[in-house]
Amino acid sequence: MIKLAFFVSRHPELSRAQFRDHAESVYLPLLKQLPGLKRLVLNFRQSVEGPGQLEIDVMAELWFDSMATYQHAIHGSTQGEAVRKDRAGFFDETRSKWMLCEETSVF
Repeated sequence: MIKLAFFVSRHPELSRAQFRDHAESVYLPLLKQLPGLKRLVLNFRQSVEGPGQLEIDVMAELWFDSMATYQHAIHGSTQGEAVRKDRAGFFDETRSKWMLCEETSVF
């Protein structure tokens, strides 16, 4: 199982409320259309400040059966193109980070 973990910071012109509204009403429906997507989790930041707190607004987790399925969904499909296009006015691409990983469940 391949997982894309995306650590997203909102575009500076958006409030947290505007960002979350767009994530839930526009971006989430686009993500749900990705071919081969097996699981999707959005983890929204809570208003807790402290040392070590990441400056992100949401951590998105997307699961795919294989690297080939991931590649097709994100880079080889019209749905993936729509997802990438929507990020332009929504994400702060300079502060957002991602990690592609192979998940190993411990328990």
